[in-house]
Order: sequence, then C-alpha cells, then structure tokens
Amino acid sequence: MKLRKTPTSKRTTYTYFFANGDKVILEPGKSTTISASGMRSIQVDESITEITITELHRQDDAEVRSNLKYINCETNIERQTRIANKKKWAKEHPGELNPYDKPPRIMNLDAFNGDEKSQDDKSSLLYQASIYSEQINSNDNHEKLEIIKEYVATLPTTMKEMFDLIYIQELKQSDVCSILGISKSTVSERVKTLEKKIIEHFSNQPELLR
Repeated sequence: MKLRKTPTSKRTTYTYFFANGDKVILEPGKSTTISASGMRSIQVDESITEITITELHRQDDAEVRSNLKYINCETNIERQTRIANKKKWAKEHPGELNPYDKPPRIMNLDAFNGDEKSQDDKSSLLYQASIYSEQINSNDNHEKLEIIKEYVATLPTTMKEMFDLIYIQELKQSDVCSILGISKSTVSERVKTLEKKIIEHFSNQPELLR
C-alpha cells in the first residue's frame, strides 16, 4: 500500500503530472513554464519557494490519507469468526444479502471503542513536536523533532516504525493497524510504550515535548 505519493528524499522539488502523461518539475526560485500537449501554457515565476513545494506535497499526502479514511481492521480471530458467521448465514438465508461479507470499517480506534468525543487518535505528546509539518517556518519545532528522532533511532525497529507512521506520516492508529497487519490493541499499546519511553528519556528536558 502506497502511503505517500512522493518519498521524503525526493521532496526538494515537485513533479506535476498531466492527464496525458506529460509532466513538469517545479523547483524553488526557478521560473518554469507549465505546459502539456494541446493545453494552454502557464508561466510560473520565481515566487515558488520551498514552502510552496512543501505545501504541494502536503496536499498530496492529505489526498492519500483521505483515501485511507476508512480502513478494514480486524484480528485473525475476528476474521475467522466473521467467515464462520458468513457461512452460517448463507446456509440459513439462501439468496439473501449476507451481512458478514466484509469486515467492519472504522475511522479510528477510539471511535471503535465507543468514544464519540474522539475525532483524532493521535497522542498529544509528539504531535506537538511534529507540528512543524503544519508550521514549516518554525525552526524551533523542527529542531525539537530532530532531537527526538535521534533518540527514537536507538529504539527497537517496531518502535521506530510506529514513530514514523504515527508522528512523521501522521497516520491514524486505525490505518497503522491495517498497514502492519496487527490488532488495534497492539497498535495502541505500542504507541503508549513509545510515548512512555520518550517521556522518561527527556524527563530533564520537558521543553522538547511542549
């Protein structure tokens, strides 16, 4: 499953693809003519900045996340139970629409657990540090995140993976559940463990987590 249209390593520029296959590469500070076969040309001047490029990639990421808004997320036991119920229903109700055809579709783990007030299942901890992605002019937030990332790099692979998915790519826990093929409780537990380790490690530098 592709989570981002463009890899992080290739985000210094932005490539725009036309429906006919033509493409144009936008670069900060360079005048560019956006054109495609049979289409009107558009001149883009030097006003293109790194901020412009970052915003274009953010819009792409938002589109990807929107497509992943509803993710199938069920454990192996839940899947086996659903399939058993599906067979039983089909036998008892031949020709009728089977309610067990597809797994439940959820938006986030808190909603699944019945918390109607929850609209965002991201922890407030590293979200504050990673908010530099929303405030790309803030060098302070960027530096905080880099320091935290250096520590996370020393942790086990599962924790580094969780950090990247939740706090760098800003995916919902329900999305991560489907991507990694693990249960909702496992995702939640890993996030809590990761958060606890980071809080303990930076206990003498609380300003990093604000």
